Amino acid sequence: MLLRFFASFLFLGGLSAFANAQTQPELPAPLGAAWTMPLEQARRLPGLERAPNGALKASSTIRSNSQIELVARWQGRSVSLFFAQGFGLYAVGVEMTPWAVQHFQTATDAEQQDLEHCAPVRLAILQKYETPIGLAESWDTTEILPLAKARTGTPTFTETAAIDWPYARNWLIWEGPETRLALGEQFVWYLSKAGLAQRNKVRQAFEKEQQQAQGREREQHTRRQRQLNQVREAVLGRARELEPLF
Repeated sequence: MLLRFFASFLFLGGLSAFANAQTQPELPAPLGAAWTMPLEQARRLPGLERAPNGALKASSTIRSNSQIELVARWQGRSVSLFFAQGFGLYAVGVEMTPWAVQHFQTATDAEQQDLEHCAPVRLAILQKYETPIGLAESWDTTEILPLAKARTGTPTFTETAAIDWPYARNWLIWEGPETRLALGEQFVWYLSKAGLAQRNKVRQAFEKEQQQAQGREREQHTRRQRQLNQVREAVLGRARELEPLF
């Protein structure tokens, strides 16, 4: 019970419970963060663990064409903060198992580790937020399957389901007007729905630009091949013209 309460306090403290997005209050972003905040402001979040010199512990920054990921530590766990281009902070992911447990408790097998660290978090979330709105294949997908279609029969969320996690690699989804909560086997993700839409818009624009660039390259290749074929066909005639010279 103590472990369950501790997990609930870490991941759910300060959040307002809701049964569905229409009648319950919104989920705020975790760690004291706010959606749309810039990267440099997020680096100063007081909940993130720091070295004696004030630098973030185990911190790294990963940049791509559509987003920036800041990896840091919080409550001994690895957290990822995602920033979408033109939006700011739009997603926060928390790893359920503490970093030290993963790297130093070699005597504990994977199943026991899951029961000790992940299962209490999953159970706390299912008990607090009750029935999710659906099931998804990834935490950031735009496609959420209604529960009636996602599972056979009427789904029930029991303690056994939370502990043993029968959903494979799928994610249970809760959504408020602005925020999504995605619960997986080993991670909890909080997402700004507006930020996710902006991230997808930027990504789609980049993919469209890439497709157009590839199309231009194909056209250039086709024109070059046509030109080379024309020159190749003219070789015989030019050779005959040059015979008297050689």
